[in-house]
Amino acid sequence: MTRSSARSTIARLCLATVFAAAAVSAAAPAHAAPAPPARQIVVLSNDNSGDTVHVSPGTTIVVSLKASTRTVWNAPESDTPTVVAPVVSLSLPNGDGLGVFVARAGGSANLTAVSRCRPVPGQVCNFLAILWRATVTVG
Repeated sequence: MTRSSARSTIARLCLATVFAAAAVSAAAPAHAAPAPPARQIVVLSNDNSGDTVHVSPGTTIVVSLKASTRTVWNAPESDTPTVVAPVVSLSLPNGDGLGVFVARAGGSANLTAVSRCRPVPGQVCNFLAILWRATVTVG
């Protein structure tokens, strides 16, 4: 399995988990009101650092940060989990950062991750850390 197909498989498994959880939580008894509208998915990448996105409650936010040959990402985090809650967040073995979050309630939350040097035998790592941050406004 190549590195790119492994990333793709992990991303698909994470999204499948989110959809399965949404389906279970959306299951309603026969006497319930009509089903709510389909949930939205917003995908944020390396290029979205510094962006602000506006979403509705129930929206799934996927953070997919690609590592380089010299850097690795930590697991993305939410600074306000009551507004944007993590479903799964991890640093993949290839150095990518992947997080799946759900917009829960009105408000604002910052999603963040930090990229740092990937040690390479025979080379010195600098101490530079790069902050990735996107603001999610739910309402």
